[in-house]
Amino acid sequence: WSVSTTLDYFPKKRASVQLDIGNGNRIYGSDILDELKEIPDSVFDFNKIHLDYFRDLYVKCWHSMEIANGLNLNVGFAAHKRTAVNPSEFISAIKKPIPTFDEIMEKFQNTYISIAPSVKVEWTPGQYYYMKGNNKIYLHSDYPTFSIDWERGLKGFLNSTGEYERWEADIQHHVSLGLLNHLYYRAGWGIFSNQKQLYFVDFVNFSKSNLPVGWNDDISGVFQLLDRRWYNSSRHYVRANITYETPFLFLSHLRKFTYNILNERLYAGMLIVPRMNPYWEIGYGIGTHVFDAGVFVNNINGKFSHLGFKITFELFNR
Repeated sequence: WSVSTTLDYFPKKRASVQLDIGNGNRIYGSDILDELKEIPDSVFDFNKIHLDYFRDLYVKCWHSMEIANGLNLNVGFAAHKRTAVNPSEFISAIKKPIPTFDEIMEKFQNTYISIAPSVKVEWTPGQYYYMKGNNKIYLHSDYPTFSIDWERGLKGFLNSTGEYERWEADIQHHVSLGLLNHLYYRAGWGIFSNQKQLYFVDFVNFSKSNLPVGWNDDISGVFQLLDRRWYNSSRHYVRANITYETPFLFLSHLRKFTYNILNERLYAGMLIVPRMNPYWEIGYGIGTHVFDAGVFVNNINGKFSHLGFKITFELFNR
Protein backbone atom coordinates (compact mmCIF):
# COMPACT_ATOMS: atom_id res chain seq x y z
CA TRP A 1 0.00 0.00 0.00
CA SER A 2 1.03 3.61 -0.45
CA VAL A 3 -0.41 7.05 0.22
CA SER A 4 0.83 10.27 -1.36
CA THR A 5 -0.23 13.89 -1.17
CA THR A 6 0.99 17.11 -2.80
CA LEU A 7 0.60 20.69 -1.62
CA ASP A 8 1.09 23.28 -4.37
CA TYR A 9 1.89 26.88 -3.53
CA PHE A 10 3.51 29.85 -5.27
CA PRO A 11 2.41 28.58 -8.72
CA LYS A 12 4.50 31.19 -10.56
CA LYS A 13 7.58 29.26 -9.36
CA ARG A 14 5.96 25.80 -9.63
CA ALA A 15 6.58 25.28 -5.91
CA SER A 16 5.21 22.22 -4.13
CA VAL A 17 5.70 19.90 -1.15
CA GLN A 18 5.07 16.18 -1.63
CA LEU A 19 4.75 13.40 0.96
CA ASP A 20 4.86 9.67 0.20
CA ILE A 21 4.23 6.90 2.76
CA GLY A 22 4.09 3.21 1.89
CA ASN A 23 4.82 -0.37 2.81
CA GLY A 24 5.71 -3.18 0.42
CA ASN A 25 8.09 -6.00 -0.42
CA ARG A 26 11.53 -5.28 -1.81
CA ILE A 27 13.80 -7.81 -3.51
CA TYR A 28 17.09 -8.11 -1.68
CA GLY A 29 20.29 -7.38 -3.59
CA SER A 30 22.03 -10.50 -4.85
CA ASP A 31 25.43 -9.03 -3.95
CA ILE A 32 24.67 -9.83 -0.31
CA LEU A 33 23.93 -13.46 -1.08
CA ASP A 34 27.23 -13.64 -2.97
CA GLU A 35 29.05 -12.11 -0.04
CA LEU A 36 27.42 -14.52 2.41
CA LYS A 37 28.44 -17.47 0.28
CA GLU A 38 32.06 -16.32 0.45
CA ILE A 39 32.04 -16.73 4.24
CA PRO A 40 33.42 -20.16 5.26
CA ASP A 41 30.76 -22.85 5.59
CA SER A 42 31.84 -23.49 9.16
CA VAL A 43 30.61 -20.09 10.34
CA PHE A 44 26.88 -20.14 9.53
CA ASP A 45 24.11 -22.62 8.98
CA PHE A 46 22.90 -21.35 5.59
CA ASN A 47 19.67 -23.34 5.81
CA LYS A 48 18.43 -20.79 8.34
CA ILE A 49 19.28 -17.67 6.34
CA HIS A 50 16.52 -16.11 4.21
CA LEU A 51 17.72 -12.80 2.81
CA ASP A 52 15.58 -12.72 -0.33
CA TYR A 53 12.72 -10.43 0.68
CA PHE A 54 12.38 -7.51 3.05
CA ARG A 55 9.26 -5.54 3.93
CA ASP A 56 9.95 -1.89 3.17
CA LEU A 57 8.18 0.75 5.28
CA TYR A 58 9.14 4.15 3.90
CA VAL A 59 8.48 7.86 4.23
CA LYS A 60 9.59 10.27 1.51
CA CYS A 61 9.18 14.03 1.58
CA TRP A 62 10.56 16.64 -0.77
CA HIS A 63 10.16 20.27 -1.77
CA SER A 64 10.32 21.43 -5.40
CA MET A 65 10.75 24.96 -6.75
CA GLU A 66 11.84 26.64 -9.96
CA ILE A 67 14.98 28.71 -9.38
CA ALA A 68 15.07 30.19 -12.89
CA ASN A 69 13.16 29.43 -16.06
CA GLY A 70 13.69 25.72 -16.76
CA LEU A 71 15.93 25.24 -13.70
CA ASN A 72 14.28 23.30 -10.86
CA LEU A 73 15.63 22.34 -7.44
CA ASN A 74 14.24 19.44 -5.39
CA VAL A 75 15.33 18.99 -1.76
CA GLY A 76 14.04 16.28 0.54
CA PHE A 77 14.70 13.10 2.48
CA ALA A 78 13.83 9.41 2.40
CA ALA A 79 13.51 7.15 5.46
CA HIS A 80 13.26 3.35 5.17
CA LYS A 81 12.75 0.56 7.69
CA ARG A 82 13.31 -2.76 5.95
CA THR A 83 12.42 -5.88 7.92
CA ALA A 84 13.04 -9.45 6.78
CA VAL A 85 9.86 -11.29 5.80
CA ASN A 86 11.52 -14.54 6.95
CA PRO A 87 13.91 -13.58 9.77
CA SER A 88 17.27 -15.34 9.68
CA GLU A 89 19.04 -16.95 12.62
CA PHE A 90 22.66 -15.85 12.55
CA ILE A 91 24.12 -18.62 14.73
CA SER A 92 27.67 -19.83 14.60
CA ALA A 93 27.91 -23.50 13.69
CA ILE A 94 31.11 -23.92 15.69
CA LYS A 95 31.55 -23.33 19.40
CA LYS A 96 34.97 -21.72 19.55
CA PRO A 97 35.16 -17.90 19.22
CA ILE A 98 35.59 -16.49 15.73
CA PRO A 99 37.52 -13.19 15.49
CA THR A 100 35.40 -11.93 12.60
CA PHE A 101 32.00 -13.07 13.89
CA ASP A 102 31.08 -9.69 15.42
CA GLU A 103 32.02 -7.95 12.18
CA ILE A 104 29.82 -10.33 10.22
CA MET A 105 26.91 -9.80 12.62
CA GLU A 106 27.29 -6.04 12.26
CA LYS A 107 26.91 -6.27 8.49
CA PHE A 108 24.02 -8.77 8.21
CA GLN A 109 20.84 -8.03 10.14
CA ASN A 110 17.13 -8.74 9.96
CA THR A 111 16.17 -5.05 10.17
CA TYR A 112 17.82 -2.13 8.43
CA ILE A 113 17.02 1.54 8.95
CA SER A 114 18.19 4.28 6.62
CA ILE A 115 17.66 8.03 6.62
CA ALA A 116 18.99 9.97 3.68
CA PRO A 117 18.73 13.61 2.56
CA SER A 118 18.62 14.15 -1.19
CA VAL A 119 19.12 16.95 -3.70
CA LYS A 120 18.08 16.94 -7.35
CA VAL A 121 18.82 19.65 -9.91
CA GLU A 122 16.95 19.56 -13.23
CA TRP A 123 17.61 21.97 -16.09
CA THR A 124 15.92 22.41 -19.45
CA PRO A 125 17.61 25.17 -21.49
CA GLY A 126 15.28 27.32 -23.59
CA GLN A 127 12.13 26.09 -21.83
CA TYR A 128 8.95 27.46 -23.44
CA TYR A 129 5.99 28.12 -21.18
CA TYR A 130 2.77 30.05 -20.83
CA MET A 131 0.92 31.55 -17.87
CA LYS A 132 -2.58 30.42 -16.99
CA GLY A 133 -3.52 32.94 -14.36
CA ASN A 134 -0.78 32.58 -11.76
CA ASN A 135 0.14 29.07 -12.91
CA LYS A 136 3.27 28.56 -14.99
CA ILE A 137 2.73 25.74 -17.52
CA TYR A 138 5.72 24.19 -19.27
CA LEU A 139 5.54 23.53 -23.01
CA HIS A 140 8.47 22.20 -25.04
CA SER A 141 12.13 22.99 -25.55
CA ASP A 142 14.55 22.63 -28.44
CA TYR A 143 17.13 21.29 -25.98
CA PRO A 144 17.33 18.21 -23.73
CA THR A 145 16.46 18.08 -20.05
CA PHE A 146 19.49 17.39 -17.83
CA SER A 147 19.28 16.21 -14.23
CA ILE A 148 21.69 15.34 -11.41
CA ASP A 149 20.38 13.43 -8.37
CA TRP A 150 22.32 12.93 -5.12
CA GLU A 151 21.36 11.09 -1.93
CA ARG A 152 23.40 10.20 1.16
CA GLY A 153 22.56 7.81 3.98
CA LEU A 154 23.43 9.08 7.47
CA LYS A 155 24.67 6.32 9.78
CA GLY A 156 23.67 6.76 13.43
CA PHE A 157 21.11 9.50 12.79
CA LEU A 158 17.79 8.45 14.40
CA ASN A 159 19.00 4.83 14.66
CA SER A 160 20.05 4.63 11.03
CA THR A 161 22.14 1.47 10.59
CA GLY A 162 24.06 2.23 7.43
CA GLU A 163 25.57 4.82 5.17
CA TYR A 164 25.79 5.07 1.41
CA GLU A 165 25.91 7.59 -1.39
CA ARG A 166 23.82 7.54 -4.55
CA TRP A 167 24.60 9.55 -7.68
CA GLU A 168 22.49 9.55 -10.84
CA ALA A 169 22.65 11.62 -14.02
CA ASP A 170 19.96 11.63 -16.68
CA ILE A 171 19.26 13.28 -20.03
CA GLN A 172 16.05 13.03 -22.04
CA HIS A 173 14.70 14.83 -25.08
CA HIS A 174 11.79 14.88 -27.50
CA VAL A 175 12.88 15.90 -31.01
CA SER A 176 10.24 16.83 -33.58
CA LEU A 177 11.21 15.62 -37.06
CA GLY A 178 8.35 17.36 -38.80
CA LEU A 179 4.62 17.59 -38.30
CA LEU A 180 4.02 13.91 -37.46
CA ASN A 181 7.43 12.26 -36.97
CA HIS A 182 9.10 12.25 -33.57
CA LEU A 183 12.31 10.97 -32.00
CA TYR A 184 12.59 10.43 -28.26
CA TYR A 185 15.82 9.53 -26.49
CA ARG A 186 16.99 9.05 -22.94
CA ALA A 187 20.39 8.18 -21.44
CA GLY A 188 21.59 7.86 -17.88
CA TRP A 189 24.20 6.70 -15.42
CA GLY A 190 24.09 5.84 -11.73
CA ILE A 191 26.19 4.42 -8.92
CA PHE A 192 25.87 3.44 -5.26
CA SER A 193 29.12 4.03 -3.38
CA ASN A 194 30.46 4.09 0.18
CA GLN A 195 28.06 1.34 1.21
CA LYS A 196 28.51 0.16 4.79
CA GLN A 197 26.04 -2.17 6.50
CA LEU A 198 23.25 -1.11 4.11
CA TYR A 199 22.89 -3.30 1.06
CA PHE A 200 19.71 -2.16 -0.64
CA VAL A 201 20.22 -0.73 -4.10
CA ASP A 202 17.33 1.64 -4.77
CA PHE A 203 17.90 3.83 -7.83
CA VAL A 204 15.37 6.52 -8.75
CA ASN A 205 15.91 6.88 -12.51
CA PHE A 206 16.78 3.21 -13.10
CA SER A 207 13.46 1.69 -12.06
CA LYS A 208 10.51 -0.03 -13.68
CA SER A 209 8.13 2.83 -12.91
CA ASN A 210 10.27 5.86 -13.82
CA LEU A 211 8.70 6.94 -17.11
CA PRO A 212 10.03 9.91 -19.11
CA VAL A 213 8.04 13.14 -18.92
CA GLY A 214 6.30 14.41 -22.06
CA TRP A 215 6.68 11.31 -24.21
CA ASN A 216 3.73 10.14 -26.28
CA ASP A 217 3.19 6.71 -24.71
CA ASP A 218 3.76 4.80 -21.46
CA ILE A 219 5.92 2.09 -23.05
CA SER A 220 8.91 4.15 -24.20
CA GLY A 221 11.94 4.97 -22.10
CA VAL A 222 12.00 1.87 -19.87
CA PHE A 223 12.95 -1.80 -20.25
CA GLN A 224 9.93 -4.05 -20.73
CA LEU A 225 11.57 -7.49 -20.44
CA LEU A 226 14.28 -6.84 -17.85
CA ASP A 227 13.88 -8.98 -14.72
CA ARG A 228 12.96 -6.78 -11.75
CA ARG A 229 15.75 -8.28 -9.65
CA TRP A 230 18.36 -6.46 -11.73
CA TYR A 231 17.05 -3.09 -10.56
CA ASN A 232 18.00 -3.91 -6.96
CA SER A 233 21.16 -5.97 -7.41
CA SER A 234 23.34 -3.71 -9.58
CA ARG A 235 25.45 -1.10 -7.82
CA HIS A 236 26.05 0.87 -11.00
CA TYR A 237 24.50 1.16 -14.46
CA VAL A 238 24.70 2.87 -17.82
CA ARG A 239 21.52 2.94 -19.90
CA ALA A 240 20.09 4.41 -23.10
CA ASN A 241 16.63 4.26 -24.68
CA ILE A 242 15.38 5.61 -28.00
CA THR A 243 11.97 5.63 -29.71
CA TYR A 244 11.08 6.65 -33.25
CA GLU A 245 7.41 7.46 -33.93
CA THR A 246 5.74 7.97 -37.32
CA PRO A 247 2.27 7.44 -38.80
CA PHE A 248 3.75 5.82 -41.92
CA LEU A 249 6.08 2.89 -41.47
CA PHE A 250 5.12 -0.73 -42.16
CA LEU A 251 1.34 -0.34 -42.26
CA SER A 252 1.08 2.64 -44.61
CA HIS A 253 -0.20 0.44 -47.47
CA LEU A 254 -2.83 -1.22 -45.26
CA ARG A 255 -4.78 1.86 -44.17
CA LYS A 256 -8.01 0.25 -45.34
CA PHE A 257 -7.65 -2.27 -42.51
CA THR A 258 -5.62 -0.27 -40.01
CA TYR A 259 -7.28 3.15 -40.11
CA ASN A 260 -7.64 3.18 -36.29
CA ILE A 261 -3.87 3.11 -35.85
CA LEU A 262 -2.54 6.63 -35.33
CA ASN A 263 1.18 5.87 -35.42
CA GLU A 264 3.83 3.18 -35.37
CA ARG A 265 6.90 3.07 -33.14
CA LEU A 266 10.33 1.48 -33.11
CA TYR A 267 11.94 0.95 -29.69
CA ALA A 268 15.54 0.25 -28.73
CA GLY A 269 17.26 0.10 -25.36
CA MET A 270 20.74 -0.75 -24.07
CA LEU A 271 21.86 -1.41 -20.50
CA ILE A 272 25.25 -2.15 -18.94
CA VAL A 273 25.33 -3.51 -15.39
CA PRO A 274 27.62 -6.02 -13.65
CA ARG A 275 27.22 -9.50 -15.19
CA MET A 276 25.31 -8.10 -18.20
CA ASN A 277 27.57 -6.44 -20.77
CA PRO A 278 25.40 -5.46 -22.46
CA TYR A 279 21.65 -6.03 -22.28
CA TRP A 280 19.73 -5.10 -25.45
CA GLU A 281 16.01 -4.71 -26.03
CA ILE A 282 14.26 -3.86 -29.31
CA GLY A 283 10.59 -3.62 -30.14
CA TYR A 284 7.82 -2.50 -32.46
CA GLY A 285 4.57 -0.89 -31.37
CA ILE A 286 1.40 0.86 -32.46
CA GLY A 287 -0.71 3.63 -30.97
CA THR A 288 -4.47 4.16 -31.25
CA HIS A 289 -7.02 6.48 -29.67
CA VAL A 290 -7.59 3.93 -26.91
CA PHE A 291 -4.40 1.96 -26.33
CA ASP A 292 -0.69 1.57 -27.09
CA ALA A 293 0.79 -1.86 -27.71
CA GLY A 294 4.26 -3.22 -28.38
CA VAL A 295 6.12 -6.47 -28.88
CA PHE A 296 9.70 -6.79 -27.62
CA VAL A 297 12.68 -9.13 -27.77
CA ASN A 298 15.80 -8.95 -25.59
CA ASN A 299 19.41 -10.06 -25.87
CA ILE A 300 21.62 -10.79 -22.85
CA ASN A 301 25.38 -11.01 -23.37
CA GLY A 302 24.92 -11.86 -27.05
CA LYS A 303 22.14 -14.42 -26.59
CA PHE A 304 18.45 -13.87 -27.32
CA SER A 305 16.43 -14.56 -24.19
CA HIS A 306 12.75 -13.56 -24.17
CA LEU A 307 9.89 -12.33 -26.34
CA GLY A 308 7.20 -10.23 -24.67
CA PHE A 309 4.13 -8.04 -25.25
CA LYS A 310 3.00 -4.85 -23.52
CA ILE A 311 -0.30 -2.95 -23.78
CA THR A 312 -1.39 0.23 -22.01
CA PHE A 313 -4.77 1.96 -22.19
CA GLU A 314 -5.29 5.72 -22.61
CA LEU A 315 -9.00 6.27 -22.08
CA PHE A 316 -9.04 9.97 -21.24
CA ASN A 317 -5.85 11.55 -22.63
CA ARG A 318 -6.68 11.45 -26.34
